[in-house]
Amino acid sequence: MKSIELTQSQIKALQSGATMFILPISDYDLNIINKGYSIGDSFPINKGNKDIFVKEEFMEVLDRRPETKGEKYYFYKSEYRQEDYHISPSYNVWDSLENEFDKHIAASQMTKEQSRYSFKECIDVRIVRVQDILISDCEKILNIYSAYFNVTNPKIRTAIINKFKAYYNQQMKELNIDRTYEDNDYVFLAEFA
Repeated sequence: MKSIELTQSQIKALQSGATMFILPISDYDLNIINKGYSIGDSFPINKGNKDIFVKEEFMEVLDRRPETKGEKYYFYKSEYRQEDYHISPSYNVWDSLENEFDKHIAASQMTKEQSRYSFKECIDVRIVRVQDILISDCEKILNIYSAYFNVTNPKIRTAIINKFKAYYNQQMKELNIDRTYEDNDYVFLAEFA
């Protein structure tokens, strides 16, 4: 079974209905693609792949009470983003859970059984420069619908692009990648049904 790893902000977008996701391309992978190899040699998902589960950072905790018979509980990092809590900036909810349970598991280690999201099918995979992503793609990434807006209005277009820039920069930060929208890197753009 195929899987795809998403960041905290991508999980939040998925929860609100996003169907398209941006994934960075390493310099190594870009070099492979530039030599004429297919996307499938670098990207774990191909157009037409079915039954794809989503990986995300999490903790798996066993309930040690006798009456639960070792039932497992999962804490997903995207549910504990600092900006979602109105607590002191010095208090990090996820860090406090990690300190209490010491069971943090990297997204790459998640199994299908531990995952809470999946896609039926990958309907498109493309390589694009970040600044060449279309407004219609931004809608799918951010889960906004320009049908409600006049996207030919420069103020509306600018607002959508600014929201997309902030979203992209947040993803890079979550991935510990020192790049921004302004760097105009190549990325994978994957759409799912």
